[in-house]
Amino acid sequence: MKEGNLHPSQLSLFNCHARSTSVGDKAEALAIKSMLAAGQKYGDLAKYLSLTPEEIVECVNDNLPKVQPIITCQKGNMGHTVAAAAVVESVISIKCIQE
Repeated sequence: MKEGNLHPSQLSLFNCHARSTSVGDKAEALAIKSMLAAGQKYGDLAKYLSLTPEEIVECVNDNLPKVQPIITCQKGNMGHTVAAAAVVESVISIKCIQE
């Protein structure tokens, strides 16, 4: 986000990388939810980028409007393709953006 100068509010598609396990899915969901909540609370990108991970997670409990992004994860359907995982996920993400 820093390199692309993108604020969390500009993100609408997340391609998760965990292996569709209950632990991994919960961790990724919390990360996405925390990031979006902190983005809503702190509209300034520089302020958002200066937050610690703990401060970002704390924003989950704030009473903010809920954002519903598109979230995808391929490993639960096709398994872990090991070295090819990044390539496969990149292609799928690009196709999602194009549609």
